[in-house]
Amino acid sequence: MAGTIAPRRRPADTRAGRWRRAAAGGSLGLALALAGCTAGDDAGGAAASPAPSPSSSAAPSPSPSWTSETFEVTRHDVRIVGTLEVPELADGETVPLVILMHGLAASQDASVIRASATALREAGIATIRFDFDGHGASGGTMLEMTVPHEIEDARAVYDYARSLPFVSDIGLLGHSQGGVVAAMLAGELGDGVAGLMLLAPAVRIPDETAAGRLIDAVFDPANPPASVPVPALGIELGRDYLVTAQELAVRDVPARFTGPVSIVQGEADNLIPASDAEGYVTIFADAGLHLLPEQDHSFYYDPTEPARLAAAFFSDAFPGMPR
Repeated sequence: MAGTIAPRRRPADTRAGRWRRAAAGGSLGLALALAGCTAGDDAGGAAASPAPSPSSSAAPSPSPSWTSETFEVTRHDVRIVGTLEVPELADGETVPLVILMHGLAASQDASVIRASATALREAGIATIRFDFDGHGASGGTMLEMTVPHEIEDARAVYDYARSLPFVSDIGLLGHSQGGVVAAMLAGELGDGVAGLMLLAPAVRIPDETAAGRLIDAVFDPANPPASVPVPALGIELGRDYLVTAQELAVRDVPARFTGPVSIVQGEADNLIPASDAEGYVTIFADAGLHLLPEQDHSFYYDPTEPARLAAAFFSDAFPGMPR
């Protein structure tokens, strides 16, 4: 991927929303208002939230100085498909990169993921966005998908990114269930991650599945069936998902990560209440919280708002970026 054009980097946009700096230390009654969710986005957008204009959600094609290409990695014979966007670089030049992770029943083309990739590109930061197993263009099935499997998917993508000779530092960004995956992976990788950003992380998944519910699915948590339909999402989840979700260490493992963390939460989120994010931010040693008053779970109101925050956060987190 060698080239002759250095990255075009522009200062990131200023932060927005209510910002809270957290001190260290430290049940998805997911009421549904899912009508109005669009294909490709994580479930959870409230029907009452206004849809963004096409200009606010569409990701423009990379400029001529950037390369966008599809890549594949394999995790236990499951094909994981993603998109790498990187600037043309002179020989020996490097660039930081952020790995973007979508939520349950979504894809790498979810509006907030695409918008974040665009904002990061404009800040001179390379990106990878990919489909988890059972989602989008990747292999596997939804019935076989589990959060631990998604963590393995993300680790395989991280290893691929780490192998690229032009990548300097790596950050992680995850939305909803993808936020759980990103947080768990950051806890496992430690210093291998330069910064962690979580958009409406679904950290109550263990408590909810232990109580026998998830969105509009109800089941016996002590003996889940082979599969459970989730009508609101148009999917079926398998027994392994329901069992392993109850055991996720969504606080103990992520708390091992001591690097910078930013959590972005919509105050109009009818699936993950702001109080969850306010509590979760306290488990990290160096974390802050943005509360966005008009945003719902999928950030339909304006996906560029959390995207701008992502560009600003990672511009600060990566050493050597213009301030």
